[in-house]
Amino acid sequence: MFPNRQRKIALRLILQLLITCALCASTYAASPLNFLKNLTESEFSGEQGSTIKIKQVSGESHILVDYPASKHPGLDFTPLTPLDLSAYDSVEATLTNLGETTTTFTVRVDNDGDWSMKPHPYNAEVVTLAPDETSTVSVNFGVTFNKRGFNLDSSAVTKILIIANNPSGPGGFELKELSATAADSHSSTGPTPYPDKHDNGAWPGVGPIRVFKWMPVNRDYFWTQRQADQGKVVLVGDSQIAGWQPYFKQYFKKDEIALRGIGGDTSRGLLFRFQEDVMDLNPKGVVILIGGNDLSAHASPKDIISNISSIIEIARKQNLDLPIILCQGLPKDNPKAPLQPGAKAELNRRIAELGNQLENVVVLDLYSPFTTENDTLILSYFKPDMTHLSSDGYKRFYDVLMPEMSRMKMSE
Repeated sequence: MFPNRQRKIALRLILQLLITCALCASTYAASPLNFLKNLTESEFSGEQGSTIKIKQVSGESHILVDYPASKHPGLDFTPLTPLDLSAYDSVEATLTNLGETTTTFTVRVDNDGDWSMKPHPYNAEVVTLAPDETSTVSVNFGVTFNKRGFNLDSSAVTKILIIANNPSGPGGFELKELSATAADSHSSTGPTPYPDKHDNGAWPGVGPIRVFKWMPVNRDYFWTQRQADQGKVVLVGDSQIAGWQPYFKQYFKKDEIALRGIGGDTSRGLLFRFQEDVMDLNPKGVVILIGGNDLSAHASPKDIISNISSIIEIARKQNLDLPIILCQGLPKDNPKAPLQPGAKAELNRRIAELGNQLENVVVLDLYSPFTTENDTLILSYFKPDMTHLSSDGYKRFYDVLMPEMSRMKMSE
């Protein structure tokens, strides 16, 4: 009897071990793949007259790039054979601007493909760096400029480019790290996953629900920035906030702003993620712009305001004195996404009514500054889709927003 009992115990322990191993395997995140470790120099070259030099820093390889004043100078990493990055979610590059002027850099990850067709076969992100400033850029697969992009085949990456965007003169940068990363490799935890978009009862609030594949990717990246973004002013909302990415460092002070915009988001989606993406940062202030996608889905302005009220309630429960700038919606004129007649005006009226009832909340008019006296769009402020802001549009946004940020003591 005793030997049989021992065998049963042993079998049970083996079974438990196998289950544990299976669970570990299912949650395992690939360790970052460092492309600068044991690099092959022939795989790296300068773009458009740029020169490169490899230096060793504490046993690690860094690449110094000097570039001329041309359209897109920089660094080209073309591996001898395509990279299989299917175990990863993104490519990250850590850069230091060695030039004398503030410069915007693009990190681009390519597939082979037909470049005469759109979308072009790449994903990319940008970062704007002041002289001597260092930052990490994350290119999430399937996402370009913080919006849905080309469906990149991560198992066949043919090139990674790091380029300066139309520099005003000669300059340079130091590539300190270039690696492929998996979302779970940043932290043992992460943001609360979105509920099933078809399960209405699993979501707070009311109105339309949107979950696109880039949204969890965006939130995974936000999670990696939680410590670095503590105590900043948070700009939160949909693609109109996400679109600040290439520009905000040109206008705001260093380490002043954290962006938490997600393209396609609705007021209900923002309500779901507001605590983790915004309030867990212990923000100095919050700027909220949301509701445009709700209106495109023909949601009721009353329901949108209900969600926005719940968002503000979350903020005030944590910090009653938190300054909040509540933005009225921007105008748009996109026939592919028509609004219900009068819905924009009604939502903006309700936003004003809500904000005027609350202490430490200021309503920002983002409609009038972008329209003519005849209530038509000022075209220079918008991209060709007549919905999203152009570079001039974000300059105008800044000019309208900054006085209120100063008045609310969000910026000094």
